[in-house]
Amino acid sequence: MPNLALYRKYRPDKFSSVVGQDIITKILRNQIQTDRIGHAYLFSGIRGTGKTSMAKIFAKAVNCEHPIDGNPCGECESCKRLEASNDLNVVEIDAASNRGVDEVRDLKDKIKYPPSNGKYKVYIIDEAHMLTKEAFNALLKTLEEPPDHAILILATTEPQRLPSTILSRCQHYNVKPISQEVITNALKEITNKENINIEDSALSEIAKRGDHSMRDSLSLLDQCADLELPGELITLDSVQNFLGISPAEQLSTIAQYHAAGDGDGLIKYLNLLRQNGTNDQILLEDLSNFYQNLLYFKITGNKDNNFEQSYEDLKDSFTLDELYLTIDTLLKAHSRLKFNSLGEIVTNTALLSLCIQDYPQEVAVKRKSKPVIPAPVKTVEKVIKENVEPSPKVNENKSEPNVINEPTENINVEEIKSSEPVKIEEDKESPKVEQVVDK
Repeated sequence: MPNLALYRKYRPDKFSSVVGQDIITKILRNQIQTDRIGHAYLFSGIRGTGKTSMAKIFAKAVNCEHPIDGNPCGECESCKRLEASNDLNVVEIDAASNRGVDEVRDLKDKIKYPPSNGKYKVYIIDEAHMLTKEAFNALLKTLEEPPDHAILILATTEPQRLPSTILSRCQHYNVKPISQEVITNALKEITNKENINIEDSALSEIAKRGDHSMRDSLSLLDQCADLELPGELITLDSVQNFLGISPAEQLSTIAQYHAAGDGDGLIKYLNLLRQNGTNDQILLEDLSNFYQNLLYFKITGNKDNNFEQSYEDLKDSFTLDELYLTIDTLLKAHSRLKFNSLGEIVTNTALLSLCIQDYPQEVAVKRKSKPVIPAPVKTVEKVIKENVEPSPKVNENKSEPNVINEPTENINVEEIKSSEPVKIEEDKESPKVEQVVDK
């Protein structure tokens, strides 16, 4: 039998075991205890934060025979049927593959029948934003006036794609991204149960790379758990090498090449990092965070412990405007990588554009010279070329004097300034002149 993945093994089965969603789970437990259960719910948020898990727990709790503080007991027949996936009272629909109007009409036909046992029949529609416009219209009446025994729960990562008529008929709960600290603590509990010997800093790195998703973090932990044999210590370095993460000193070195304007050295260094397994997409993410923290440091003085010395060394190497534009350039490059298989070219082009100081004129003129850059990068003095047209040169050919630079000798400028305006005498005999003067 294959080993059960950690994200499946530790999927929450009670509200109390849901990570990072205390407020929402408290509301749902209170509704169970006070019997104030709604007819339609919408859980929205990023992937892997507990939307579908809370929907399933709620579906189990509303039919539980002996709920405990709003949590399903897990011991009654109803709970056991649902855990064994044999409960006909809970119907899960994947809207990504059942997105048409025919599927929704089938749901409307079946929802009118009461549950075979228990109080409620619960329909969970996952990835609800994938439903077609016609399907939403067909679902609208059911959401507005469902049978007393029916509960509809929608889950989506893109609530903005749902019609306002659907949103207004649901209790909408925005499932928040989970903080890195909360995920790290949850991973630590799981590694203790699984006897996985791993450094705390490595767990923190996994949680950071999980990008606020508990499921993604558990999937990464599942992979990193086999970096060493059982009982051997899994270090931060081994996790970073496996995930293709750039350590602090590598990011600092890239920033130093950027500050020095050494494009050739930077490309060679990037190629070296790629040989050691650095991922371009992750590199751009880490660089964006690095420059963002450097920007914060210049403004507030707050430091990240991992980059404390780097911030001190680089704080005078960039203006605030340059840091804004650097972060913007890196974010745009990261966005392009999602739709481009040539990640190396995208990354190199973005970083080279920073090295040659491809800034707007109003930013470039503020930067007159580069400060001394610490080792290992050699200092390079960068010259800023202002986007101003050169002044016209004097024509050395005396036979053809330059009209702009050599004024005529017979004209005295001072006399012109002090002299009275020249009066123009009118020719009374010329009717054309009189007409001009009259106008």
